[in-house]
Amino acid sequence: MVTEDSELITIFYGEDCEEEIVEQLVAALEEKYPHMDVQYFDGKQPLYYFITSVE
Repeated sequence: MVTEDSELITIFYGEDCEEEIVEQLVAALEEKYPHMDVQYFDGKQPLYYFITSVE
């Protein structure tokens, strides 16, 4: 999913996701991919905890 040309990871977290878990995920992604921007939004989706996009 992530290539050397990727620049942005976007995460939409679901309504049942705790903010602490989201912050831990974002921190882990920023550590693993320091050359990329990571942004996250409350997607309020009822079924999935996370929907991710890489650009």
